[in-house]
Formats: sequence, C-alpha cells, structure tokens
Amino acid sequence: MEKDLNGLREEIDAIDARILDLLEQRIDVVREIGAYKKEHGLTISAPVRELEILKDIYRNRRPGYSRYLARIFQQIFTESKNIQENGPEK
Repeated sequence: MEKDLNGLREEIDAIDARILDLLEQRIDVVREIGAYKKEHGLTISAPVRELEILKDIYRNRRPGYSRYLARIFQQIFTESKNIQENGPEK
C-alpha cells in the first residue's frame, strides 16, 4: 500500500524528534568536552578526529548517502566548535 504525503510527513516528524533528542544529548557532551579542553589548555579544533569520522561515514554507510551524511556532519563539527568556544544559546 502506498503511503500518502501526510503519512510520510508524520514519519519524518517522528524521525526529526529522535534526531533532535540525540543532538541535544550531543550538545551536552560537547559542552563537557569544551570545558575539559579549556581546563587542560587543549585546542578546540580536532581535524584528525573529524577526518576519522568522515572516513568512517564513507566506508560504512549506504552508497549514495555518504556525501549527504558527510556534509551534515561537517556542519555538526562547525556547530560543536562554536559551542565549545562560546557555549550554547541559553
């Protein structure tokens, strides 16, 4: 049976809610990492780690999805660095 547009949108809404919950959890951990780095005099940027994550995406995700996922994660890296430097919005 073919799904209608409203049903598909409801499916997306449920997925988005899960993604947002996970991103909020990630922000909490990113804040802790930022505090640790500041306390120990470490730099915010971690290009080697970012590259490892991107390589993992290209190796282990469905063909045709990797480039989209990599771009999303590059934005996540950017925002994570911003949070570590400035803290999240209150």
